[in-house]
Amino acid sequence: MKKYIAIIFSILFITTIFAQEEDFGDFGFDEDETTENQESQFSVEVHGNMNIGFSLFFMEFKDGKSFGDICPQFPLWGKINLNANAPMVKAFFGVNLSDKTLPISMGEKTEIFPKVIIPRWIDEAYMEITLDPVIIGAGLKKFNWGIANSLSILDIINPIDKSDFSITNTQDKKIATPAFYLEAYLPLDMKLSIVYLPILQPNHNAKNGRWQSFDFQPSITTNTKTNTLKYSQAGIRYTATINDMHDLGVQYFYGFKKDPIFKNSNTEFEYEQYHHVGLNYGTGIGPVAVQAELATNIINKRKSNNTYKYTPEFLWNIGLDYSMPYNLNINLQVAESIMLSKTNTKINFALSQRVLRGSMEWKIATLVGIEDKDFMITPSLNWILGSFTVDCSLGFFAGDKKGKLGKFYNNHFLKLSLEYKF
Repeated sequence: MKKYIAIIFSILFITTIFAQEEDFGDFGFDEDETTENQESQFSVEVHGNMNIGFSLFFMEFKDGKSFGDICPQFPLWGKINLNANAPMVKAFFGVNLSDKTLPISMGEKTEIFPKVIIPRWIDEAYMEITLDPVIIGAGLKKFNWGIANSLSILDIINPIDKSDFSITNTQDKKIATPAFYLEAYLPLDMKLSIVYLPILQPNHNAKNGRWQSFDFQPSITTNTKTNTLKYSQAGIRYTATINDMHDLGVQYFYGFKKDPIFKNSNTEFEYEQYHHVGLNYGTGIGPVAVQAELATNIINKRKSNNTYKYTPEFLWNIGLDYSMPYNLNINLQVAESIMLSKTNTKINFALSQRVLRGSMEWKIATLVGIEDKDFMITPSLNWILGSFTVDCSLGFFAGDKKGKLGKFYNNHFLKLSLEYKF
């Protein structure tokens, strides 16, 4: 893995040198002026956020347990981002600091399955070259495909961190993946995106702990290494906006499912190859924004006799975002996948309101699994005070104890933090 990262940044570093030395001045006569102009066009910014707070899981105090019996998280966490800009070139490096990414002996230590490829303390790290309407980049990056506010079936490039369900922000759950990419901004509000992933970065699943992802403990005897070119992937996406009202998009992706499929009594696992074709449409009707996504995945599934057969999976997502008087907002998303007469339907409903001139927002969000007969409710309060933000959230799980959400019925939580942005 390290050699791929080294190759990516070596190529971009050399390209950066050539890009900045393209203008040599008038044979040295205007050397001072050229140097001043280059210095004025080069900038380095450091920004991010630091938080102080805690997470409390109510069931930790059952059976007479006290604070001394639990393992509290480290009370400080945050992100630090370094952004460097020069003519035609941009570099970004972001780090994620917490007791999950640093060797701090606080908080519950969860074993990630499969083994982590990219260090968890790296949030993003990439470089980009801008050639008029075209951006060429490489590095560890988070992409945003699709238009749905949540439960998107088209946002498939990045893996997801499933090791902590108390984190509900979609962007925070994304894991940056190694990539080469190109973005071309075309006339008439059109955009073309091409991405190549040299390796497969799987989802982060919890092998143990309170957020254990599987109903069993994988006892793996054969390690499937996905950090090779054998697991390279590629995709293309085209979007257009018509009359500033209609957002259209179509995409194709060839790669691997990011969750493992176990075989041989859970001692071995593999990743399924698939072709993905998707499209989206979005528009606004008065105070209502409508988003719709439709996709099909053609999955190369293993059969019982160790043969493979392409199996279709159909997916759809529809969402409504309604802005009401008094700064009230309702968001509803419904997503479903259909494969071999089996369905998986999820509903995400959120009601929010901004008060105190927009500085405070309360929100109640609910995620429901129809077939699993379970749900999660997360009320939250967010209050912006200048450079500081007070954030408080709760999480409750209920329903069928065998469901993907209901099995966390002992993980009701309270999170309280004070954030400083710089």
